[in-house]
Amino acid sequence: IGLAKIINSWSFRGRKRLGVWKEGDSCSNWFGNGKVDILHDDNMKLNEFSEGKFALETSMNGNTVHINNPFPNDRMLYVMHMAMGPMLSQYPTTLVTIDNGKEVAPSRELDTSTLILTQNLHVTQVKQIGMVSPGLNSVHFFPLQDLELPFRFTGFAVSFDIGGDIQKLDPNRFDHN
Repeated sequence: IGLAKIINSWSFRGRKRLGVWKEGDSCSNWFGNGKVDILHDDNMKLNEFSEGKFALETSMNGNTVHINNPFPNDRMLYVMHMAMGPMLSQYPTTLVTIDNGKEVAPSRELDTSTLILTQNLHVTQVKQIGMVSPGLNSVHFFPLQDLELPFRFTGFAVSFDIGGDIQKLDPNRFDHN
């Protein structure tokens, strides 16, 4: 059964409440429209890698983006990126480091493979990176492998800590026929 057929078989009745965003969040996602609204290295290019699908692509030397935390206190940074699974990913495992101008947080290694799929597909994933301070934070991406495809960064969220990665769509959130 194809993914589109599964989704089309679901019945969405009303809007389910997925969570309370406490004091708010700040998000940006250019995956579907190609409109990047953050500062980034000149050599980090926006690429329409498939019709209507966009990502900032990293070079093997690494790249930096600058993400603003508009809140008066530290918030969690979540990075959206392309992944592949369940077989080996064509996207490189990538090291991500946050620098708030005063200190550099411990790095997070992003695995770009996913085991939630039953057939080999390219999907976006959301991964928890670390805390960002109020104001502008530099986020560094360093690919750890030279693979067929570059690391593809598709968006971010600055929000409260939900306690881990957002890894999959939970079908229990919806009503099925």
